[in-house]
Amino acid sequence: MLVVLLAGIAAAAPASAWERERLLAAFDGHFAAAAPHAHAGPGAGSCLTGLVAELRAGWQHLTPADRARVSATLSPGRALVEPPAPPAGPPPPPEAPCFGYIEPNHLDGEHFSVQWADGTISEDDAQDFLDALELSWSREVDDLGWLQPDLDGQPMLVQVIDGNYAGAYTTVDRCGASYVPYVVAYEGSFNQGIWHRIMAAHEFNHASQFSYGYAHEFWWWEATATWMEEYVYPSSNDWSNYVWAYGEMPEVGLNASAGNSNDQWLFYHTYAMAIFAFYLDWNHGGHDTVLGTWKEARTEAFETRGYDYWMPDVIADLGLDWDEVWTGFLAALSVMDFEQRGSFPRTPLLDTVTALPAEGGDDGRSTPQSLGANFIRFDEESVPAGTEIEVTVQGVEGPVWYGVLVRGNQSRDEVVPLVFDENGLGTARIVMDGSTPVTLAVSPMDADAQGYSYRWTNADTYAYTWSAAPVEAAGEGDTGAPADRNTADAEDEKGGLLAGCSAAGGPPAGALGLLALGLVGLRRRRG
Repeated sequence: MLVVLLAGIAAAAPASAWERERLLAAFDGHFAAAAPHAHAGPGAGSCLTGLVAELRAGWQHLTPADRARVSATLSPGRALVEPPAPPAGPPPPPEAPCFGYIEPNHLDGEHFSVQWADGTISEDDAQDFLDALELSWSREVDDLGWLQPDLDGQPMLVQVIDGNYAGAYTTVDRCGASYVPYVVAYEGSFNQGIWHRIMAAHEFNHASQFSYGYAHEFWWWEATATWMEEYVYPSSNDWSNYVWAYGEMPEVGLNASAGNSNDQWLFYHTYAMAIFAFYLDWNHGGHDTVLGTWKEARTEAFETRGYDYWMPDVIADLGLDWDEVWTGFLAALSVMDFEQRGSFPRTPLLDTVTALPAEGGDDGRSTPQSLGANFIRFDEESVPAGTEIEVTVQGVEGPVWYGVLVRGNQSRDEVVPLVFDENGLGTARIVMDGSTPVTLAVSPMDADAQGYSYRWTNADTYAYTWSAAPVEAAGEGDTGAPADRNTADAEDEKGGLLAGCSAAGGPPAGALGLLALGLVGLRRRRG
């Protein structure tokens, strides 16, 4: 499978001191003394599946001493990228896990073998963990239709090792003729109330994900597994501890991940974007739409290098319209219109406008990345009730721009997408009712910001300005826009996935006057 194949492919290339430094920074970000993550971020614990995948893919860049240090922490007794050593003595019986019994203690269930080192957890903890794993299998495979892991009829190894970390990961290793998933959890995971049960649902979803191939970008692995927790333990809402992190970084790209870095917020961002899975679930076909993204990945796995199946392509392959999905997602975020609203963050506002006309732009610090967003709210009393306002956005040339106006407080009472031209100039109108705010969401999309090799720690950002003003009544000096401005045919002459987002039909390029001056070419790269 690709996690191992990637390491093999990369092994043909010479080791890179720069890659070694980044890989070790990512590892030490979790496990060094006073590590920035410390497994105590927005939630009680962390899934390390993405970190392990990165380390395995870049294994050739690490020295023998590095490998020994990493393996001692993540996979005691064996090298991280090599299969476990065969157990001493005769081979295990057929009902034993493929890897055998590699810890002195074990409890076997119908689908799992929980094994633990002396002094880590109690037998009661092991039984509770086993029960949670079996529940996860029943709910995810039997009830919801996810693929069961490729175990060749044997129980799946779930290993509990020494370490005061609340964390776990799922990966695969060769066992016999196949690559088989297994889970490693740290004993600290059992000191966080019932978090080890939630973690069981999360990690088992990763085990199933491996059955669909390795096409998806890293963020969707964690986002999906975090979302799945709701289906196995719906009364817990532990996922809220991670989704709330979205409110701290809405400008970060949808598909961003920490990669070979120790960036704390990028690490938690992958969990936080479970919010996109919830949106698809609750607005575009339910659970089966999210599962469908993984079914599509089985085909895509034969066409990609791995970890580079971009979400706009995924949505299109599902037969949905990406423009509609993304604009709808921005609209939902604008007022945080989600079920179980109290478990989601408040809409993270870049600015609140109390009087119109007004103008502004990104603040430099929160300039959006590709598929990131900013939110600007116009106060309900900024103009008299019944006044129509026109909002115009001028973005830098290069990305495709999205924007939407949403009137509402906790619901999407009215949604008006901005229509952008090929120069990044977009406009829309909406009526203020005097009692309900209107929120502007702005989001760029750049097809270059995707894939396994994109460095999100140094991601491109895209500047823009905006203006908003009341529209004069017809016959008083301003006839306004054509009546069909916001319903104009949005089909791009070039066609394809992005049709509609770069359509002509907005105001002429000079409409923003000096607001647009100097924006063209401002494609910032963060240091």
